[in-house]
Amino acid sequence: MATSKPLEISKLGWETCVNSQKAPLILVSHNDQFTRAILCLEMETEGYQVIEAYNAQQCIEAYKIFHPDLVILDAMMPGIDGFSCCRQLRKIPAKLSTPILIITSSQDTTSIEEAFVAGATDCITQPIPWLTLRPRARQLLHRSFLTQHILELSTQLAHRRLEQVPLQTLQDLATCL
Repeated sequence: MATSKPLEISKLGWETCVNSQKAPLILVSHNDQFTRAILCLEMETEGYQVIEAYNAQQCIEAYKIFHPDLVILDAMMPGIDGFSCCRQLRKIPAKLSTPILIITSSQDTTSIEEAFVAGATDCITQPIPWLTLRPRARQLLHRSFLTQHILELSTQLAHRRLEQVPLQTLQDLATCL
């Protein structure tokens, strides 16, 4: 079974320890303890760091504190459901690009569509396709890291262009004199 335990938000003192590692951090939020443990084990087997949340409120708090690289989220949690949780996660401005994989218990197109409308990056249905879960997580992380890298390069390029504008203007003025 997974070595991690559900987070107790009042005891999140090990944030710096978790975020200091190089392995991607995955937040698994599922109300069923057995399913959550297997999800965590699958991700740990892949070499990822894993933190758990057993309900939507805990997931939102952990998301704000730990800034995970991927969220695996159960759609049908008691209280705040996974769709509402996903919407709330997407409202946190600093983490708009974090991929969210929603697990729906229904294969009907309405639930799947609702997941994407809520802001999910990908969606799988239960029973969980265990053979494809790890490759899917890997691809979601890869795309997210590439997107982040492109954004960083675009920002650097924009700054360089801004730095060159005044220099070019001065050079143009110097040639006029």
